[in-house]
Amino acid sequence: MKKFLSVGVMTVLLVAACYFSHKGIRLSEEVRIPGLLRILSPSHGLWQNYDDEYFTKSESISLSGPNSEIRVYFDDRKVPHIFADTDEDVLFAQGYIVASQRLWQMDFLSRVAEGTLSEVFGKPTLKNDLMMRKYGLKYGAEQAIKDWEKNDHRDKLYISYENGINAYINRVLNNTEELPYEFKLANYKPRLWNAYLTALVSKYMAFTLCRRHEDIAATNTRELLGDSLYQHLFLKKDQNQIPVIREHSGEAFQAKRSKPADAEYRGYLKEMTVLKQQDKGIGSNNWAISGSMSKTGSPILANDPHLGLSLPSIWFENHIHTPSMNAYGVTIPGIPGMPIGFNDDIAFGSTNVGQDVLDLFTINWTNKEEGKYKVNGQERTAEMYEEVIKIRNKPDLTYKQYITEYGPIMYESRSDGADLAVHWLAHLPLNPNEISVFFNILKCKDYDCYKRETGKFSAPAQNFIFASNNGDIGIRINGKLPIKYENEGRFVKNGNQIENKWSEFIPRTANPQTLNPSLGFVSSANQITIDSFGLNFNGGFENYRGRRINNLLEKSTKKLDHQDMMDFQQDAFSIKASEMLPVLLKNLKRDTLDAFQKELLTTLENWDYVYNAESQAPPLFESWSQLFQSFVWDEMHNDSISYMKPSIWRTLELIDLEPSHTLFDHLETEKIEDAIDNINLSFGQLTTAYRSKESKNWKERNRVSINHLLNIPGYSKYELDVNGCGDALNAVKGGFGPSWRMVVELGENPKAWAIYPGGQSGNPLSKYYDNMIDDWAKGEYYELSFKDEDYFKSNHLFSRTILPDNE
Repeated sequence: MKKFLSVGVMTVLLVAACYFSHKGIRLSEEVRIPGLLRILSPSHGLWQNYDDEYFTKSESISLSGPNSEIRVYFDDRKVPHIFADTDEDVLFAQGYIVASQRLWQMDFLSRVAEGTLSEVFGKPTLKNDLMMRKYGLKYGAEQAIKDWEKNDHRDKLYISYENGINAYINRVLNNTEELPYEFKLANYKPRLWNAYLTALVSKYMAFTLCRRHEDIAATNTRELLGDSLYQHLFLKKDQNQIPVIREHSGEAFQAKRSKPADAEYRGYLKEMTVLKQQDKGIGSNNWAISGSMSKTGSPILANDPHLGLSLPSIWFENHIHTPSMNAYGVTIPGIPGMPIGFNDDIAFGSTNVGQDVLDLFTINWTNKEEGKYKVNGQERTAEMYEEVIKIRNKPDLTYKQYITEYGPIMYESRSDGADLAVHWLAHLPLNPNEISVFFNILKCKDYDCYKRETGKFSAPAQNFIFASNNGDIGIRINGKLPIKYENEGRFVKNGNQIENKWSEFIPRTANPQTLNPSLGFVSSANQITIDSFGLNFNGGFENYRGRRINNLLEKSTKKLDHQDMMDFQQDAFSIKASEMLPVLLKNLKRDTLDAFQKELLTTLENWDYVYNAESQAPPLFESWSQLFQSFVWDEMHNDSISYMKPSIWRTLELIDLEPSHTLFDHLETEKIEDAIDNINLSFGQLTTAYRSKESKNWKERNRVSINHLLNIPGYSKYELDVNGCGDALNAVKGGFGPSWRMVVELGENPKAWAIYPGGQSGNPLSKYYDNMIDDWAKGEYYELSFKDEDYFKSNHLFSRTILPDNE
């Protein structure tokens, strides 16, 4: 009866799910619901997915591919501990096990990147497919494959991983009752896995982390304000910022790219719908302290990448062991190895750099139908092909795609203006060895090895952090960094001369890095990379989290342990609020406030700037802050033109140094307002709004949710009780937050603690689907089982022995 009710409720929820979303992208119509007879079939329907019967009992299986026996032990959280005799076999097993738990997720992410969701889900996903085709991830994956095919080493290692995935896919294709739940709901089957699909997943991570581009908005804003005022508002540096690299130990380097004449487009770019930008809150924290700062006398490393939170989770936890490695960490389903984790000798992790590596160029067609345009006075012909989007139960959508010397056309003008081509690092041929980076690092025992192997990584640029048993700690900005002139890429560039396009990168040996700095720690939180360096850094950098972790570590007066690292990861203090609210309060005129306004004021004055889920002060401050900014920057709001707004720290500087600046004046009023007027006007509007509604706490305002990738309500977790905000170390904001929290104490026998908001299984009907979310929300961690095989032989939930099938 319980099984019947579960399937019945799930079916009703599916029918009710009239929108489909990947991180909240709404559909224009309801997803087609499969027939009830098929999905309720006792032999092949959803009954077979109700529990993990196959994956909760021990057994031996014979598979074609491995060279010798592979032993896999699952612990009480369903984390696999894989023991194999060779690299090829352990990768085969990793592929097989990851697919057995996350196959539909792998297929879904590859289709998101490829822009082929509509082939399966129909018209409701068409807008999403069109956006992804415009970003050109399919094109980028095809370019990557051309490079990967040059790498002979990939043939042995990656193909073993691919074969493991396909061994499981063939199993479920031959036993359709074992098909993952969502395949049955949508009535389709998985594709066999290959390097192209891995490249799509990799390009999706580039899309997530380095697609930021404000070129159109910046170009329009400069046109609105003029060069001088734009520079005054946007091109100054926050003097309070603390960079990632405070003691550079890499090679000296001086960039030698000068700005070409007439490089940047001048004028408004109207009627261009800017594609979905990189989500606010995307980022991460990491830090490592030396033995001199730790209670154990050995380094401690902490990492918590902030990404979109989803079910299934972006991460899959695993432990792999061969005679040449013993490593534990998380993998991205579909990509071999582990980008974040530890082994017997080292710990490692990453955060996003935020460097701008996506530039837009105007293309002035002489004959668009024939793909003709001019560069350096000569007519060129763009590569043209028919882009076909298959739409389930509908005719195909076909349109013409152009590839110029700069890259694909990303924006098409809706009037007589120029189209915009995109020059993006994610599209370029990169390192043919890149696919094996996150596997090879698992064998490293020291910094030289880790630096050498991660030196093959290209994009998106990451702050790779490191700590080792021999006492070393270090951090390196890793990835290809284009050589640019000052502020290159901030504005749309003219495509009339090829010299406007960057094409060279700084030598990898000169990438900013530090090893064993005198500070006794290294850290990053997506802030600016370095203060003085030959490379012009331009991008989206975080202003507050980096300062907070530097302050906590630098001002600590005691020896630190793993619990202190956990406390730092849970820290919900906001430097932004601590700097902005006092300015607002100082300039608020109190003599005319009524009792209700004074009550709100008292709430704010008593606040400690901690974003506690139950506190009423954070939503009050956020509302006031947003109202104030909308009052001040009213000039930069237009429904048909994209504009930028200055940062909060710059706005606060203007209040302090130039409170009577003309920008504080409201154009639609006769009175000439100053900064103080805006503070008081926005507080008045705030209190007016609050009089008519019940006060909310931060949990009700922030609404932290973790959605199923299809947004099916019954398989999502809503309104979690979580502290933190986007600019606190515990950067939880809506559907974004710490996707994996990890702390590693190095030593003779490394110890580690970690958690992520999800579960190992991708099956919504499994108890291992979301079993870690509540503990994650409460700030708890699990001690990781980093043991030898003898331990797991007698301490496991169930096991799987994979035998080579020699027939």
